[in-house]
Amino acid sequence: MQVSINDITDKLLQNDLETAEKLFAQLQSSDYDRKQKLLDKGTYLYFKYRFGHEKDIQKYLDLLADVKEFPEIRANIVVNLAYVYQFFGDYDAAFGYFGEAASYESNRDKRAELVCKAANALKIAKGSNEAYSYIVQALPEYDSSVSLFLLHKAIYDVLKETSPDVALLAYEKALSFVPNDKNALFDFAYNCSSNLPKVHYYKRLLSMNDKHPGALNNIGVAYASLGLPASSIESYENAKECGNTLAAANIAFALLEKGFFIQAREMLNWALKQDQPHANVSNALSTLERKVQEESNRKAEIDKNAEQRRTFMMRMYEAILRGKESDDIGGTWSSFEGKSLKLDIGIKTNEKGSQLTDDAALRTYTIAMDMDNEKYSGDTELRNNCGFPVLFRDPFTFLTFKTRKLFMYYENEKQMVHILLEEVDGKINLVKCSRNIAMAK
Repeated sequence: MQVSINDITDKLLQNDLETAEKLFAQLQSSDYDRKQKLLDKGTYLYFKYRFGHEKDIQKYLDLLADVKEFPEIRANIVVNLAYVYQFFGDYDAAFGYFGEAASYESNRDKRAELVCKAANALKIAKGSNEAYSYIVQALPEYDSSVSLFLLHKAIYDVLKETSPDVALLAYEKALSFVPNDKNALFDFAYNCSSNLPKVHYYKRLLSMNDKHPGALNNIGVAYASLGLPASSIESYENAKECGNTLAAANIAFALLEKGFFIQAREMLNWALKQDQPHANVSNALSTLERKVQEESNRKAEIDKNAEQRRTFMMRMYEAILRGKESDDIGGTWSSFEGKSLKLDIGIKTNEKGSQLTDDAALRTYTIAMDMDNEKYSGDTELRNNCGFPVLFRDPFTFLTFKTRKLFMYYENEKQMVHILLEEVDGKINLVKCSRNIAMAK
């Protein structure tokens, strides 16, 4: 059976090193062109290095010496050696061999491609600035549109992390040499950090292919970011008509945002029936189920709180009618939502050291407040006369006049007392009032 180098590399891909070595020995012992034998040996060693079957770099260096008699294949062998050094993490050596391979290459476009590979290795070895300078020095040697596209694109590649704005300008310059390259247009638009050039280049691409599903979807994303929801949905719909399930997921997310759960589910059901739906379809479906459950839970909570509020307000009205006050408000309080509040209160003295009298218009207290492990403390004022209360949605955070207020009441054998707790600028003010309540002791 005649053996080819492809048979051998297949065995290496299958991790069958033993068979690969036998086949390679058989190939090398056969009588065929020496130049092709050296190329086959280079390919064999390259794949052994690539898949970790060989660690001795000297074997490839020996091969490099053997091909001196065939300068036309030296570039190929040196390129593979550069890749081998990259496998070993020696990017400085890889840069050198990519550069050497470029010097052997007679085709200028292929040489430009090798310069770009050398620049990427140099970026890792010595940094973006070194790689950038290397490409700039090489630029004057090239004049073809293919070479100039490759070199300016390489500037983008070496600068995109350190100088992203300059990098995108380099990419845009590269596009000027291949204005009809659809793949380059899409890649540039996709990598733009700004939505304005994204829209421009996606539109240019769509002028060449108005059924490009990726461009239709992505320009929809850009339109959404630019505050154009109608244009965004229109683009998503056009992409969906081209079979783009990611666009369907984006439409579903937009519908979910506005509460159109039924329509979102219909959109996702369509996407799930397509071949290999995008992962975001499942994400959107999970979001839909979560939002449905959250809304159901919230509705149940609202129904429950509405009844509790009704009961509470009736008890508050009874307290308002009784109007009898008490200073005994210390202790642990609990709300109908299950929260708790502990108040420790002591009467302070005035500046003269005398205790304030009961009939004083203003009496000052020390308060220690522990609300579900959140502790507050400070001097508070206990005073009469406060407006009618407002009841609010969130436990304790009752927002009135941009302050936090807690309305409370309790009932003992003879009386019902209701008070107002208010936080202003970090201080807790305790306001006693016969008409304000919101927690039950």
